[in-house]
Amino acid sequence: MNPLRTWARRSPTLLGLYLRWKGRSQLGVYPGRTAICIEAYPRSANSSTFRKFKIANPDAMVAHHTHTVGNLAAAVRHGIPTLVLIRRPPEPILSTLVAMRTPDPDDALSRYLDFYGWVERRLDALVLADFERVLEDWNGVIRAVNTRFGTRFALHGDSEEADRRMKDFIQKRMDAEAEARHVTNMPLPSAERTALKEQYREVVEGHALYPEALGVFRRLLPHCVGRGDAGGVDGPGAGLERSAPAG
Repeated sequence: MNPLRTWARRSPTLLGLYLRWKGRSQLGVYPGRTAICIEAYPRSANSSTFRKFKIANPDAMVAHHTHTVGNLAAAVRHGIPTLVLIRRPPEPILSTLVAMRTPDPDDALSRYLDFYGWVERRLDALVLADFERVLEDWNGVIRAVNTRFGTRFALHGDSEEADRRMKDFIQKRMDAEAEARHVTNMPLPSAERTALKEQYREVVEGHALYPEALGVFRRLLPHCVGRGDAGGVDGPGAGLERSAPAG
């Protein structure tokens, strides 16, 4: 893992400079303006969670999709409600490799460990929700955020309608960006991306860092919304591809 790159991902100041340079400053944390920070390792239901939140809370300013400790650290420092999503390895790591221009298993696994290692140390300051839970019970996750932070974020009265609107939005964005982005970098599942993921599975699951990544997931799962113990980590369907966006 590149120490300089890791340091940059952890630093709220450097992250802010990078986002402004890339013209993506709206993704960052702004004290007094940001209502909530929603972050995760890539391909962990980031897009669906963010979009459903905005459908229910259109005026709320959300820090999201930087996939960095820097955004989390800034939110926690300023007391901003923070929701972190987590998905069982190897699925998010495989999807990340497929989306990389130059796949690097060392970097992908190191990023997972660095991100959730920080989360593990700051569980007192955030709400953690696993991939399956946020797809199956989005309202329950946001209720947990409201309870933890004393907020009043709106819920969805019709979850099926919210799912439909979320998928329609993402599909339209994908269609609009189809010429600029390859299918492997899109947030919705595809047969091509699934096939490519399988090419990396043996490399990732045989990597020296993979047991550590799985270990941090297992330690964090009991702290997720609605999880009282670690049961089900390796149960039926754990880590399987879902029909909802994983981005």
